[in-house]
Order: sequence, then C-alpha cells, then structure tokens
Amino acid sequence: MRDWLKLDKKYFKISFYVVVSACILMVFYQIVSNASDVFQSIGIVIKVILKMLAPIIYGLIIAYLLYKPCIKMDNLLLKTRFFGKPKHRGACKATAVILVNILFIVLLALFFYAVIPSAVNSIAQIIDQSDQFIPPLQNMFVNLLHNKVIADLLAYANIDVNNLTSSESILGLIDQGQVFLESMGTYLLGFIVNIGTFVYNFVIGLILAIYVNLDLEHLRCQYRSLMRIVFSKSYGRISKVGHLANDMFLKYLVDKAECSLIIGVLYYIITLIVGVKYALLIALILTVTNMIPFFGPFIGAVPIFIFSLLSGFNTALLMMLFIVVVQQIDGNILAPKIIGNSVNLSGFWIIVSILVCGKIAGVIGMILAIPIFAILQTLIGDWIRARASKTNEQVLTAANDDSEKNPSTENITKE
Repeated sequence: MRDWLKLDKKYFKISFYVVVSACILMVFYQIVSNASDVFQSIGIVIKVILKMLAPIIYGLIIAYLLYKPCIKMDNLLLKTRFFGKPKHRGACKATAVILVNILFIVLLALFFYAVIPSAVNSIAQIIDQSDQFIPPLQNMFVNLLHNKVIADLLAYANIDVNNLTSSESILGLIDQGQVFLESMGTYLLGFIVNIGTFVYNFVIGLILAIYVNLDLEHLRCQYRSLMRIVFSKSYGRISKVGHLANDMFLKYLVDKAECSLIIGVLYYIITLIVGVKYALLIALILTVTNMIPFFGPFIGAVPIFIFSLLSGFNTALLMMLFIVVVQQIDGNILAPKIIGNSVNLSGFWIIVSILVCGKIAGVIGMILAIPIFAILQTLIGDWIRARASKTNEQVLTAANDDSEKNPSTENITKE
C-alpha cells in the first residue's frame, strides 16, 4: 500500500509538470502566433501608464535637471551673513530651491515669448505661401536639369535629362513637399489642441520638482535603504553604475546643450547677415538637430536648404557652405573645448550607438546614444580588466604551486 502511494505521488508529480509545461507551451504558441496583437496591446498599456504618470515623470526630469543649480545656489547663499548661520540652514536650502525654480520659469517664459511665436508664424507663412513659391522652385529645377554642366554630369551617369523631366520625378517630389507643408498645418493644430494637457502636466511636474529638491536628502536615504534591502548582495555595483550614469548623462547633455546653443546663435547671426528668410526658425531647427551627434547637421540641412531656396538658389548654396564651416568649428574647436573626452568613444562606436538607439527610441535615442554606449564601454572595460587581473593571479598562483612542488626545476633554471 505504501509503495502504491509512493508510486501514485510520483506519477502525480510527473503529470503535474507535464500539464504545466503543456500550458506554458500553449501560452507561448499563442503569444508567438499573435505577436503583433500582443505587442500592440502591451504598447497601449504602456502608453496609458505613461499618460497617467506624465506629471510625475515631468517632475522627476525637472528635478534632475535643476538639482545641480540648486546645490550651487545653496553654496552661494551659505556665504552670506544671514544664511551662513546654522539655525538658518533649512531656510537657506528652501530659498535656493525657490530662486532656481523662479529663474527657470523666467528663462522658459522668455524663450517661449521670444522664439516660439516667431517660429509658429514662420511655419504659418510657409504654409500659406506654398502655392506661390512651389512653381518658381519647379522652374528652377527644370532649368538646372537643362544646365550644360549638370546635363553633362547626368549624361556621364547614363541618366537621360528628357526622360527625367518628362517623368516628372523631381516635380512630383516637389509636389509631395507641398503636401507635406500643407500637412504641417494639421500637425500644428493638433499640437495647439494638446498644449493644454502639456501645460497642465508641466505645471504639476514643476510643483513636484520643487518638493523633490526640498526633500532630496530624505528621498535619497529612502531610496538607498530600499536598494540595500532589495539588492543586498549587488548594491555596491548598482550604486557604482548609478553614479557613473548620473555623471555621464548630466555632463554630456549639459555640455552638448551648451555647444548647440552657441551653434544656434552663430547660425542666427549668419542668416541675418546673408538675408535668409525665416532666420529664427532656421536657427532653431539647427540648434535642435545639433543635439543629435554626427547625423544631426545632415538632418537639419535638408529643411534649411528648402527654406533657403525661398531666398534664391545661390543663397541656399551659401547656407550649405556656412553649415559645413560651422560644423567644422563645432567639431574641431567647440566640442573638444566644452565636451572634451568625457565620453571617450571612437567614431565607429558613435555611429553604431546612434544607429542602434535611434532604431529603438527614435530621436530621443539618438540624443542619448553616446552616453549610453559610453557607460556600457566603461562597465565592459572594468569587467574585462577585473577578469584579466583575476586570470593573472590564478596563473601566478599556479606557477608558485608548481615551483614549490618541483624545487629541482627552479634550481636547474638558476644554473
């Protein structure tokens, strides 16, 4: 009877594992066969969660960007006679946080007041005047195709100018550009409709950022205590990675933003001197795209060339020349001076990081690609050095053990 019970328990255990394995396989098959629907559902759930947490995410991002200025302002106030007293330490920190946030709001308001209305007006003018400048652009491209030098180059490349013109491939491309410009109005309208939600989330996030920076030390202690409990064995390594990521991201993004701002001001001055229309919009586009390493200037050059054509073909070529010159200044003077060797990535890994992260996360991924790969390179390099050091120690230990076991070998070597 006991043997039968033991046998029955054994078969029940095996049957249970078989049933569970079959259920797991069925679920896995359903997921694989309906992968697109599953991933779409996951994406919808993630979007809903991110929409709910948007004010908190904005607040954490603002707090992260402002915590260094808050510390610097706090150190400046501590040098004054009033806030330098120990009993005023709390008031000093609160005053520093409030002053930094007020300065942030003022700068943001000045930016929106000075830049955004002008950029929106420029886009609106381009959309309204698209019917006027599309025909001249078409005639200009047709004349270029019949230019002797360009015709010879196309003939050398076995391209028939007559077929190219008759097929209207370039003219069709221009018409598509007109459709794109007209669709920009729809996107602009959608942006204006959603601006209320953005402002609400941003204001709530700004208030949350003030509380985060005021209670930063207490929140840090809670975070560290939680991490020590959850990751008791690997807390040291996680803490090291966190400090490395914080330093790398903050330094790179701040330095890159400083470079882009200088480049944007330089572009604005150049466009004013050259007399290009929509100078502020052009400078804003080039400032934003300059945040994308390597490919950013090429991305920004496409709309700039189109906008510059409104002032003439020679002006567009001149702007392209200025873009090349300014990018040389950025790459050889500004970036080495401001950013320096903070990331220490080779050109190959920079291109790989931008392509990979851009494919995963779009423009945001391209902006964050270099610091992410720089962190990975540092961590992998530390791991390789640690493994190599451990291997060398093992080799030396094995060699010492062999010499102790065979002292005659050592004597022969000395002789």
